[in-house]
Amino acid sequence: MEYYSDSPKALDLHKLVVESMMKQKPVLIRCGARSQGGMGLNSTTQTIDGFLMYLEEQGFPDAYCQLQGQEPKPISIKQLREQFQKTSGSRDYIANGLGFPFMNDQNLLANISLPGFLEKHDLLRRVAAMCSDFNKIRAGLKVAPELGFIVVSMAGSTTIIHQDNWPTILGNSQGLKAFFLMEKSDNNRECRVSWESSHGLEMFQGKAVVDLQVGDILVMDEERDHGVYTPEDSLLIGTHFVLAEMLARVLRTSMFHKNNPDYANDPSPRVREYFQNFIEVLNFSYIANYKLTKTYINQDSRPSEAWGFWDYLEACYDLRKEWGMTVKKIKEAKAHLESLFGLDLAELSQSNR
Repeated sequence: MEYYSDSPKALDLHKLVVESMMKQKPVLIRCGARSQGGMGLNSTTQTIDGFLMYLEEQGFPDAYCQLQGQEPKPISIKQLREQFQKTSGSRDYIANGLGFPFMNDQNLLANISLPGFLEKHDLLRRVAAMCSDFNKIRAGLKVAPELGFIVVSMAGSTTIIHQDNWPTILGNSQGLKAFFLMEKSDNNRECRVSWESSHGLEMFQGKAVVDLQVGDILVMDEERDHGVYTPEDSLLIGTHFVLAEMLARVLRTSMFHKNNPDYANDPSPRVREYFQNFIEVLNFSYIANYKLTKTYINQDSRPSEAWGFWDYLEACYDLRKEWGMTVKKIKEAKAHLESLFGLDLAELSQSNR
């Protein structure tokens, strides 16, 4: 789905994202961010050179880079910046600098304008707000640093076909990106596991190409197979998120990736640990605790959020043995939701499926 930022649908971005994610359809908002610099607010987050200069001045560690035709390897920020300053034809390599995290850097975070609805409704950030141990935050035990990330890419670089655990919002601050999106199907899922870059894209069904220009915003659902090509040097800002309406589905995706690590983008134990901590423990704990539920879910919440949490609890019941949740706690959490909303959430949930 594609909209311009001034279209009636795009004016309520939260509603549009909920609708598109529930339909499991990516959505592109043209000029959804600033026309110059995208979601970046100054040269540090608007330009590649400004960003790398900041990292160099702050003494950031080497960047993990995918190199075209070579094995991935760490490259110093200084060397990477020097290569970007050359013309594309005179560089020593074509690099894709992956996932510089910005959530734990207050200077970067202050100079990025993320969609406003995330502050109140994104459950990943809510979990972050509930964590008071700074060292654990830094270690990524409760807050994955990859929640927010910046990618710098040289012209001609590619990102191989993969899928992410979370829904994702992406905004281009400099240059141009081309995203190859595949429809969700058993065929595509099996193709991706055996896929190699030399195979091309012919084996995939339902392909679509999306050009992401400066100022555009692309929202992708979780478990969406996609690849990326960079025609021009690019600085991309992205953030993962989870809304209540899609929580049950993300829970099931988490279980699938946990049992089938070959399908996940990053099957590392640390990422799985974070997923488990978020999905199984923290989120369930505050729904099962009446005081916390009342703080985070109230009469101002959208009805769709209410049934989203209800469906999540239904999924918890289905997976309770693997998650170690008791039927009693799940029933208590359901009672909390119905008490707060004064609604028959089971009936409301069925009507919104």
